[in-house]
Amino acid sequence: MLQKISLYYYTIKFLKRTQIQYQLWYRLRSKWRSISKFKYNYQEAPSPFEKIKMVPSIQNHTSYLGNNHFTFLVPSPACERGRG
Repeated sequence: MLQKISLYYYTIKFLKRTQIQYQLWYRLRSKWRSISKFKYNYQEAPSPFEKIKMVPSIQNHTSYLGNNHFTFLVPSPACERGRG
């Protein structure tokens, strides 16, 4: 029993005041909610956001046009071999 008390003491000794306050607050709140049978009401109001509409797949974009020509965001000039 004394060993357990000393463990609590050395733990609390190095905590900041706000850490102790919030530990107490959350523990008391948890007890209160279990006694009062508190539950969040998730069905209260509809969401203000629109649902995401998914597309079946991403369009396949061809970047190689043939004859050493490529296009990515905008048409690019022809690539020359032997550079770089």
